[in-house]
Amino acid sequence: MTTHHADVPLSIYIMGSHDVPPLFERKEDKFFVREDSSVGTPITKLKTVTNSTVTYRIVSGDEDNPLFTIDSHGQITLAKPLDRELKDSHLIGVLAETDSSPPLTALAEISLQVLDENDHAPKFESNPYAISLAENIEEGTSILKVIAHDKDLGSNGEVRYSFGSDIGELANVFTVDAYTGWISTLVQLDKEKQPEYKFQVT
Repeated sequence: MTTHHADVPLSIYIMGSHDVPPLFERKEDKFFVREDSSVGTPITKLKTVTNSTVTYRIVSGDEDNPLFTIDSHGQITLAKPLDRELKDSHLIGVLAETDSSPPLTALAEISLQVLDENDHAPKFESNPYAISLAENIEEGTSILKVIAHDKDLGSNGEVRYSFGSDIGELANVFTVDAYTGWISTLVQLDKEKQPEYKFQVT
């Protein structure tokens, strides 16, 4: 039976009694930030217990185009605008390094939850809607259901329907259910009196 192996070099450093690795006061933490937070918004400030000078760097995410930055005091700051619809949570890995050679390190992970803002307009499944009706349908008949979707969460994503401001006298001919989007007739239609209707739903 053939066996396979691989070799890897190891370097072992002997620490002196005065060499103490940095220690984060809190290695894991969770924070919440609003989606519309401006660039420069502080997230949190990390603290380490150490007898050496410590530098911090973020070791997660896109290093060429970072979403967060950290300064020499351990302050994490928002560097780019957030978009909950693209990514609703972020895990920020922070490495603390001493100025010794080789450096002694510690790692902390910050979990960031992005809170939704009502920043998206709803979109209709079809635009425009067009239907053909028989003129002898009874008044009170549901003739068309318009449907719009919103990317926002919870109540921010709830959609309500109404007629546009141009509805005028047609408000006496049709009605729309604010919650379901069903459009219904209020009167008997007459092709000879009016063969076509155009109006907007908001």
